[in-house]
Amino acid sequence: MSELVTGVLGVAAVVITVVRAGPQALHLLRHPEHVGVSVVTWAMALMTGGLGCSYGIFHDEPANLVANALQAFGAAAVLVALSRRGRSVVRWAMLAAVVVAVVVFADRASGRDVLGYATIVIGGGMFVPQAVRAVRAPSTAGVSAASWWLVLVAAVIWSAYGVAIGRWVVVAPGFIQFPAGVAVLWRLRSDRAAPDAMVVVDPWRTAGGRPGR
Repeated sequence: MSELVTGVLGVAAVVITVVRAGPQALHLLRHPEHVGVSVVTWAMALMTGGLGCSYGIFHDEPANLVANALQAFGAAAVLVALSRRGRSVVRWAMLAAVVVAVVVFADRASGRDVLGYATIVIGGGMFVPQAVRAVRAPSTAGVSAASWWLVLVAAVIWSAYGVAIGRWVVVAPGFIQFPAGVAVLWRLRSDRAAPDAMVVVDPWRTAGGRPGR
């Protein structure tokens, strides 16, 4: 594959990754529905952004630093919007910070690329909680279809970019992210075909009255 095509794929992958949280954050700010959105997914996205920023700092990759900082900002915007709707997000944000700190320490102490592989593993799996919630929960109220179409497109482009540069660790996350995105979009389509399913009362509330994850 030519260097031009590889470069275009790389830039496109980064741009879509940076903007994919935007529609979800805007949807939550404009509409009261939120019970279908997984806090865990966006906390993991925040975690992935933090790990990627750390990788960019320690490996002197400014572009990586900027891209992941923007990704973390988008995830944080979604979490703030969920918090404004009464969802419990602080503990998940704190957990994300702790995980980033532990991984950075392990990376520096071991001399191995712990940061790189942790970013790939967590980034690859971060959309699974939303897919599980979409499949199991009675409602997907609040979930932005636009964000999940961007998740699909990003997964395909990152995988193509990984093939182009011969790095299967870049390809691998797409095999998890793409099915997760398909599951969410499939459920969104089903709910829109049956409007009564788009309830705004969370049946997963715990005994303490907190919404599900």
